[in-house]
Order: sequence, then structure tokens, then C-alpha cells
Amino acid sequence: SATRGFGGSLGLLTLCVKTAMSCPVINPELLLAPSEEGYVVYHPRLDRIYRLNPVGALIAELCDGKRTPDLIHDLLDPVLPPESRVEIGRWIEQGLEAGLLTSAADASASGSPLSAQELIALAEKLRDQGKVLPAFICQLRATELDGENPSTWLKLGEFAHIVGRRDDSLLAYE
Repeated sequence: SATRGFGGSLGLLTLCVKTAMSCPVINPELLLAPSEEGYVVYHPRLDRIYRLNPVGALIAELCDGKRTPDLIHDLLDPVLPPESRVEIGRWIEQGLEAGLLTSAADASASGSPLSAQELIALAEKLRDQGKVLPAFICQLRATELDGENPSTWLKLGEFAHIVGRRDDSLLAYE
């Protein structure tokens, strides 16, 4: 077996042996931003936006490289209808195929994520191309990485205002 569980029948702590796709994880190249509908995800290398509904966002959160798809099913069973079990498996498979998810082993072998300065430069470039939502997501991540820099917050406020996220804009300007 590719996993070993601890914590009773729920297997609350699952250790994954690094085998292909045994424990999915969010692709470390992706940038995630919470939204009212779940998550907005930007893939900088592919210049692609994905939108995750609340259930998709929850599944993505549970794909932390420590849980098998079966354990994710077990954790979601109490909160989702019984017929959702097949849909959860399909979502994970499609996430792997689309590059939203990867295996824990592949995630640790991937290159380093973009730095705050690289993200700021990319955000400016995207804004100049009229791609304001990906620009906002890049700036949000840059601010998470470089939260001590006031100019990073100022740019975040500007991008949040442009994409209509007024509450985020106000917080950034404070």
C-alpha cells in the first residue's frame, strides 16, 4: 500500500510513500486568491485562470500532500451528499490532468516559486496587457511574501480597486 494511516478508522494522519499520485497536492506554481465563489487560481507559466467553487476550494485545501484521495473522500462524506464520492474522485483526477494538482513527490521536485519582486514585475506586465485579475492575484501573493514593504501594499490596493474588490482595497490602503 502507498499509505499508512494513524488516528483510528478516519486515518487522521496519513503518511504517504512517494509514489505517483498517491497523495495529491496543489501545484506549487499556482497562485490562489480567495473569492466569494471559492478560489480564483492563476497559473503564471501557462497564463491561465481557474475558478474553484466552494466545494472545489475545499477539496483543493484537503489536497495537502499528506492525504490520499480515499482519506479526502472520508473527510468530506459527512458534509456532502452520498453521490458526491464519485464527483470528488473525478475532481481530483481532472485537477491532476489540468495541472491544478500534482503528486507530493513532484511538488517537492519542482523549481522554486516566484519571489515577491518577480511577482510584482509580472503583475505590472499583466496590468499593462489588460489582464487585471491575474495581476491582482500576483500582487496579492507578492504582498503575502513582502508584507513589510508599504509600496507592495499600495499596489495591492490599486489592483484590488481595479478588479472591484473594494474591501480588499481598503484593507491594503490602511
